[in-house]
Amino acid sequence: MATGAAGQERASAGRAQAKETVEDIIVTGTRDYGVKARESAAPVTVISSERLKATGRTNLVDALQRLEPTYSIYGVGGDLNNLVRSPRLRGLTASHVLVLVNGKRRHGTANLSSTGFTKGAAGADLDLIPVALVDHIEILEDGAAAQYGSDAIAGVINIILKNSPEGGGVSALVGSYGASYNPNTHGNGLTRNLQADAAFPLGETGFLDLGADLTSHLHSNQTGPDRTQSGNGLRVGPGTAYPWVDPNVASIIGDAAYINGTAGLNAGFTLDNDVELYLFGTGAGRRGESFQNYRAPNLNGTAPSKIIDINGFVPAETIHEEDWSLTGGARGKIFDDVRWDLALTYGSDKIDVGLNQSANVALFNDTLAATGVGWTPRQFYIGQYFRTERTINLDLRKEVAPSFLSFPVNVAIGAENRNETYAVRRGDFFSYYSSGPSAWVGIRPTDESDHARDSFAGYADLSAKPLPQWKIDIAGRYETYSDFGDTVNGKLSTRYDILPQLGVRGTVSTGFRAPTLAEEYFSQTTVSPTIANVVLPPNSAAARVAGAEPLKPEKSTNISVGVVAEPLKDLHVSVDAYQIDLRDRIVATGGLTGAAALAAIAASGNALQAGAAGSVSFFVNGADTRTRGVDVKADYAYDLGAYGAVRLDAAASFLETTILSVAAAPAPFNGAPLLSAAARSNITDLTPRTKVVFGGSYLYDAWTVSLHFTQYGTVSAVSASPLTGAAPFFTNVITPKFITDGEIAYDFGSGLRAAIGGNNLFGVRPDQTNPLSRSFGAAIFPAFSPFGVNGGYYYIRASLRF
Repeated sequence: MATGAAGQERASAGRAQAKETVEDIIVTGTRDYGVKARESAAPVTVISSERLKATGRTNLVDALQRLEPTYSIYGVGGDLNNLVRSPRLRGLTASHVLVLVNGKRRHGTANLSSTGFTKGAAGADLDLIPVALVDHIEILEDGAAAQYGSDAIAGVINIILKNSPEGGGVSALVGSYGASYNPNTHGNGLTRNLQADAAFPLGETGFLDLGADLTSHLHSNQTGPDRTQSGNGLRVGPGTAYPWVDPNVASIIGDAAYINGTAGLNAGFTLDNDVELYLFGTGAGRRGESFQNYRAPNLNGTAPSKIIDINGFVPAETIHEEDWSLTGGARGKIFDDVRWDLALTYGSDKIDVGLNQSANVALFNDTLAATGVGWTPRQFYIGQYFRTERTINLDLRKEVAPSFLSFPVNVAIGAENRNETYAVRRGDFFSYYSSGPSAWVGIRPTDESDHARDSFAGYADLSAKPLPQWKIDIAGRYETYSDFGDTVNGKLSTRYDILPQLGVRGTVSTGFRAPTLAEEYFSQTTVSPTIANVVLPPNSAAARVAGAEPLKPEKSTNISVGVVAEPLKDLHVSVDAYQIDLRDRIVATGGLTGAAALAAIAASGNALQAGAAGSVSFFVNGADTRTRGVDVKADYAYDLGAYGAVRLDAAASFLETTILSVAAAPAPFNGAPLLSAAARSNITDLTPRTKVVFGGSYLYDAWTVSLHFTQYGTVSAVSASPLTGAAPFFTNVITPKFITDGEIAYDFGSGLRAAIGGNNLFGVRPDQTNPLSRSFGAAIFPAFSPFGVNGGYYYIRASLRF
């Protein structure tokens, strides 16, 4: 054990770390300077890079899940959503969360989520930002569309990059899940991560910070045995009694495998005239693979002697993704006291989609009939999704002292121009020939699209302290879009400190969310052995056959009230209640089946496999919803002197979303509701109504011991029959679960530190699903589990700071 001066120095650093959060200066949710998190008129949580790393997760998406109760993600996504994930706040979707980097808007993913609760979401992908370059994260849990524009309805995640002229480090982590449900583990989620960062001075007035992450993650497999004897005949092999193959052939429930590399920079340089030039950006590449449902031999080929694969096959969707973003700008002062900031940001995300280990059954049968020899490729290029965003910002700030007021007013005004593009590009010919390959049909020439739009905005923000203990902030924003018109939104925030240790705060605001170009033009066909599910662009001719109409923007009204207190020295407590009303909410319809669906599918250019049912859905301004909740947070730091220091924290989120009204279904639905039971459940049930995170860290000499507990409340989902895509519907419920995370770390001195830890130490899993709702027996565990389906995750990590 370390002793003496070195040990005392580390203990002192530990005590400082234990007191880190509430004294941080924030830049999110306010345009004033020098505001601390605990002095804010709106709830803002600050999470340091050290807390992110202490979770043992190698990316921001998973790390925040273990730290922030209002934040949530899906345990297992469907199709590309298992490879591309986006964050959610306060029970809403990723499309209602604005992500900033150093205060500048981050572009969204080119992937549009097409399944479950996240259906329609296309938020920013936090996996593509290097953790090594992150200094801290600020989460504004309040509607802020009047301040930042579209998407900021549920809140804002602002990622602040490192900005030091010296220092750096490297770290490595190896982790894996515990025992797998399926004996064919496919790697059991083995994770290897390497992070590095370095800072350099630029002359006497500048800095350059570089950071990079490299992560390799193998598949996990929690899929049940494939025992289903329904569908297209018994799932058996030729002349052999059922089951004739290993029943654990399926691999659809579990993590995707991927290799992800990210890098970034943050630089600043101050000129002689006090103008600061700045440049920051990130670049990332990802290759990933996600397994789909097992295809039994009797489901491919027209005769037992002419089957494509005698063992059946498991298709695997793949992506090759390239993502980058760059911001350059300058800021300074003019006329002595007017602060200005001019910036240009450009970002793009390109996803090439493929399909391995699959087969185009229709092509095989057609070539068999024509030549006597069946043929099909086993690999396919499905197509490409491509998204760009270019933003120009000009911000001006000045403190003025009007003669008719006894107090100064901070005035901020600004303008923004944004250009967005979205393109869908075709796959190879065999990927969309006839009914296409098993698991995913390629993008057809008729589905190709290339669209763009512009928006222009102006905003004003006034803040003042009429009394020393009273702060008020008024913001307004006008924005116009080239594809649907304009909108005006406002926000009023106030805080009154009754005592130095007790304050009350509240906000009321209106907001909006523009439909993304992906929601307007995305098209996708997925094929299971028994049903084709087709997502149609609402602006397309095929969707009009099903009764679709062009999308309108969502509109919101946010109200929140809160109390901030310091009942004891170093004990900070906040309680905030909120209500978010969403009008014209963009949701996916339920699965339309029958003659109208088949007509729409035919109009889209798709051809179904013989005997397969067809289900169509599209995005629609289909519902008005209300989300109500209460967020509670507490933080306590105590210095034990020679016995170390303790940092305790607790946070809880309680929320409920209800549907106030649903739009009338168009005539092609023939009396069926616009939103099926499953579509309604996606809105109301798939976020835990309670999530409580509590625990703490004990720092003594060179040791740090952390222990945190997370309690997830009941969460449920209604799902359609895997055989019909519609009724009968089944409800799966995950009862409340208690998750334990822990880590023990030791500081060897000279910057060297090692740790061992685990998430979900006791391997808790969600309740098993209703057998009737399982797709071919595979989905033993519900994919919507908020804490995943993999059980325990255990890791070791080491780092060296210099």
